[in-house]
Amino acid sequence: MEAKNDLAVATVFAGNLAWSTTTEMLHEFISSANVPDFVDCEVKRHDDTKRSKGWGLIYFSKSESAVNALSLLGAKELDGRVPHLRLDRSQLELQDELINLYIGNLPWNLSEE
Repeated sequence: MEAKNDLAVATVFAGNLAWSTTTEMLHEFISSANVPDFVDCEVKRHDDTKRSKGWGLIYFSKSESAVNALSLLGAKELDGRVPHLRLDRSQLELQDELINLYIGNLPWNLSEE
């Protein structure tokens, strides 16, 4: 049997969740905003204590809907907090793009070699 999140092509990270927030509460939060192409969600928990880690993942069947969810859900409150939403970085693909990486706090005597 195929899991719901296997149908997802885009994932939104939801941080700043209260420890009391459940997967069911997150699901209701997203459903109440009528975000299209919502597939599933989950609040991540510690394996040993089952306590919330304070973040979760929201799965969408279309990338455009994941981006749309950021604005639709951005200022809404869930369980006394406003979740911090962003596209899940683990799925970002860098194809033929140059990346500038800035590294600070280096010693003055460091050379380019």
